Amino acid sequence: MIGGCRNIKELQSLNDETLSQPSVSPQFFPAMGAHKYWSSTSLPNQTTRAWYLFMRFGITTYDLKTAKDKVLCGRGVLGATTAAPEISGVGFRVFPTLFSSKIHVEPYDPAAVFQLFDCYGRLVFSGKNMGEQDFSGLPGGLYLLKISGKNTAALRLVKI
Repeated sequence: MIGGCRNIKELQSLNDETLSQPSVSPQFFPAMGAHKYWSSTSLPNQTTRAWYLFMRFGITTYDLKTAKDKVLCGRGVLGATTAAPEISGVGFRVFPTLFSSKIHVEPYDPAAVFQLFDCYGRLVFSGKNMGEQDFSGLPGGLYLLKISGKNTAALRLVKI
């Protein structure tokens, strides 16, 4: 029952405070409704309860683990201890998946355009030469990297 995202902070990072019903970007989650979504975070002094995010207004609170709420399944990087060092796609590889300042894409494609979106769907970078960019000023959280060129892909990265 409990799973989906690694913890309540990661799940809450999907919330867009400018939206409601649901309070998440439809660009990245078009089918998500205004439901309650479990996290894997239990209350430390009440282990029969866990935190959830109510996507109607983006409110986090907790309930008994026996309650029947939804789980948002995740794929890819969930935390530093389980992260893969790279993601391979059709004709390219991206590393590291947990980045602090640099994101590398190989092989170099001079025609490729990179777009990096934050978890609210806001474009934070658009351009070429991804490996030369310094992202150390970005806040930590989930990001979506869209690659358009000879090969096209979109993948999730985590800024630490």
